[in-house]
Amino acid sequence: MDSIPSALAVTNHPFVLYTSNLLAVLGLRALYIVLAAVAARLPYLRYGIASLLLLASFKLITSAWIRIPPAVTATLVVACVVLMVVLGIAFRAKAGGPNRDGITPHGRPRG
Repeated sequence: MDSIPSALAVTNHPFVLYTSNLLAVLGLRALYIVLAAVAARLPYLRYGIASLLLLASFKLITSAWIRIPPAVTATLVVACVVLMVVLGIAFRAKAGGPNRDGITPHGRPRG
């Protein structure tokens, strides 16, 4: 509930405060469910998410001395996610895992 003080700086309407925090919590829960499902299919995605957390931490710690432009940060985020997704798909295809239809690269159904 640390976002309530920051929301109080914007508005004093209780309805806006409660609904914005409720929707934020519901949105984060849905995002977690999606990430958990995708992370199960793409083994390297969790390393990408960890590297994004390290990037955010680096930016927060060094913001007094180093200014990283938002365009550079956005490029790094997109590149990291794309790289991890491509590596996950390539690793899965190389390992001979089935695709989403359950068919292996050799055309045989899994099972």
